[in-house]
Amino acid sequence: MANTIEQSNELAQSMCVSGYRYLYGAKDQSYTMELVNQLSSAYQDKIDRADALKHADKGYMAVDSSGFVCKVLGIANKSSSQLESMAVKQIEPL
Repeated sequence: MANTIEQSNELAQSMCVSGYRYLYGAKDQSYTMELVNQLSSAYQDKIDRADALKHADKGYMAVDSSGFVCKVLGIANKSSSQLESMAVKQIEPL
């Protein structure tokens, strides 16, 4: 079940200041050197490996933008295109 707006705002704020860091392609995973190497290899044009390694193995969790949205909304992880499809279905007239 999705969070209320108030719960979503609180969760977004806590994620930003607590243990989460952005990493393209990550889905609420431990932010490790292994994950950075895996994702930077898969998404060479999207990830600056040297910059991403600055946060590796420091106890953070890694999440990308769609993963962040899913966490804040309290829904299962979905890709950006799946989230877009859900949004379009919500605003289409009946």
